[in-house]
Amino acid sequence: MTVDEAFAEFRALSLSIAKREPDEQISADSPEVRILALASQSGDAGLRLVFNDDAGVITLEISHGPPDGGVAGWMNLFEASVVETELVTTSEVVTFDSAVDYGLELIGFEVAAKPQEHGPA
Repeated sequence: MTVDEAFAEFRALSLSIAKREPDEQISADSPEVRILALASQSGDAGLRLVFNDDAGVITLEISHGPPDGGVAGWMNLFEASVVETELVTTSEVVTFDSAVDYGLELIGFEVAAKPQEHGPA
């Protein structure tokens, strides 16, 4: 998967599950940082995909903070290095798509169960 494919997949999953288009954001501090963000229906939580071209890292992050509102920070649900144009992660268990599904569920969207893949019997 490339960075552009990850951003397209995040957008597609957001539209499919949350029924909303995520917002493209520009970092005022770092123009080499690309962000695509989606807020929960209540607006008190968020999920965002961040690509830092200088660092060569892409992260899927979920907001955290006090229950009465406000974002105290962001936690990684998925992280990958970008080698040439491809995402490279050390996790053999967490895929990009599963992390996006999990993040959308954590911020309050209903994610339909996907059929389990079974290997040969």
